[in-house]
Amino acid sequence: MALFMPLPMKSIITHSKDELIMKLFKALVASAALIFSFTAYAGVIDPTTGASGNASWSSPVGTGYHLPVTSWLGMPGHEHTITVTTDSLIDIHIADRGVMGDAFAIELDSVIIAPTSGSFGADTRGPGATSFFDAMWEDVFLSAGTHTLGLFVTDACCTSGGTHISSVSAAEAVPEPSIIALLGAGLVGIGFTRRRAKK
Repeated sequence: MALFMPLPMKSIITHSKDELIMKLFKALVASAALIFSFTAYAGVIDPTTGASGNASWSSPVGTGYHLPVTSWLGMPGHEHTITVTTDSLIDIHIADRGVMGDAFAIELDSVIIAPTSGSFGADTRGPGATSFFDAMWEDVFLSAGTHTLGLFVTDACCTSGGTHISSVSAAEAVPEPSIIALLGAGLVGIGFTRRRAKK
């Protein structure tokens, strides 16, 4: 009596083909999941209202790194887009009120921009911080078009956290130079007319 009974060749080929299809399908699903996990979700900021909402992240404790947050402005992801139809100005405010030591950086179109006011010095960064990070980026210029804003953790007191304030103001149109010139010419004209009337 034979211990091994050979299967018909058609069964072996069909079985191998089914296995191959299943392996390819699993590999495709795994690849899609991997690609999706690295694809950043980009929320959209309404330029007429701005946006606000907490930010959250997970990171190692320490200082001197540049890690994307997992969400901010109430939307998942670290980058969000804003589209303005004319040259505009916005304000950005990021403040930490949980545990001292968390600090942040803002990128505009993949370029880090410096805060203009607030508390963002060495005393606000990493373990041992003595004050809260609270920074403003005021009058950030946006040319007409679509721009990407990104929020990154640069220092952390803890392995995860959130911000107390995370906001982007509504966009305000930058006055056109021609409007300013017309206004100036009008003021000069009024002044000249009054001077002439006095004579």
